Amino acid sequence: MCQLWAAAVLAVCAGLPVLRLEKGSPIHAAWTTGDRHHFPAAHKAAASGETAEVKKLEEKIDRAPAKLWALSDDNLAEIKRSLEEA
Repeated sequence: MCQLWAAAVLAVCAGLPVLRLEKGSPIHAAWTTGDRHHFPAAHKAAASGETAEVKKLEEKIDRAPAKLWALSDDNLAEIKRSLEEA
């Protein structure tokens, strides 16, 4: 899933600069910390068939990179549509 998300981001946002993670950045810290907590929780919820919880966690996971690249809600929606088509 993450690889597909990354590919979709690149396809939709090809003109955006590649940003390096910065140790002191609160956005970058939230992204990496959130990933460590949300990904395992999402996998556990999916394995248990907790669809609503998976959807909630996926939204949290998607928000950090969207904020990092200053993606609009429309951009994020387009990425999600691209993933559904893949």
